[in-house]
Amino acid sequence: SEEERYLVLSLRGKPPARQLVPARSVLPGLDEQWLAQADNAPPGEPAQAASAYRAIAVRTGSPGAWERAWVSFINAGQPGPAMAALRTAEKLGRRTAVLYDALGYLESNAGRQLEAERCFRRALELRPGLAEARRNLVSVLAELGRTPEALAILREGMVLDPGNGDFYALWTRL
Repeated sequence: SEEERYLVLSLRGKPPARQLVPARSVLPGLDEQWLAQADNAPPGEPAQAASAYRAIAVRTGSPGAWERAWVSFINAGQPGPAMAALRTAEKLGRRTAVLYDALGYLESNAGRQLEAERCFRRALELRPGLAEARRNLVSVLAELGRTPEALAILREGMVLDPGNGDFYALWTRL
């Protein structure tokens, strides 16, 4: 397991059967092994990748596939479908720090800072060491004029990750 992802190896040296259908698990990573074919497809048009991931997500109902699809929608310049993909993954039981950080990013870009704050806080509840979520939360709080609160959250991050240069840069800026 690495950052909520699992690697599954076959000891027989054969790929899984083509008809394999993932379980509808909410355990991050276990039902994603079959996404490897889409992950390893030759680079193409971002809209094609988004369409491929969406098709897998619709066909399987996998929360992991919906979460994975959001990146391809962002790369294709489609923030609306990206938000819908993440919300679908959440409704299907996917509740990861990465998902909430991504939702916060989209909410912030849409100008909904209070909703973005809620998402970033949820991400940090799940994984306090997620530097991106902490950095994003600090930026949102500063934008909302809540600098003392932003500095307190940043200070916590500097204790958790004293070598993080981004935290120190934010500290000097605030």
